[in-house]
Amino acid sequence: MFAGPAAVAGYHAARGLAALTVPAEPWRQAFAVVGAIIVGATAWVRLAALSAGPVREQMRPPIWAPEDTQSGHAPRPTRCPPAVV
Repeated sequence: MFAGPAAVAGYHAARGLAALTVPAEPWRQAFAVVGAIIVGATAWVRLAALSAGPVREQMRPPIWAPEDTQSGHAPRPTRCPPAVV
């Protein structure tokens, strides 16, 4: 939905920049089409990344600490593995 307008904006932006530097009309058109493809594809990829869900780091289950055998308590979740001394 947002990638289409972004591609149109990319087309016009690339065409405007090409008009400043490229004298031949077919090359201006070619640069404008390439700009539209790049901007539209970038917008589509960024939107697809947002809808993919949470980052893999946030989806990881917690790492469990070793069970405390002396007190008999259940293991508690921790975010990082125990330090090696």
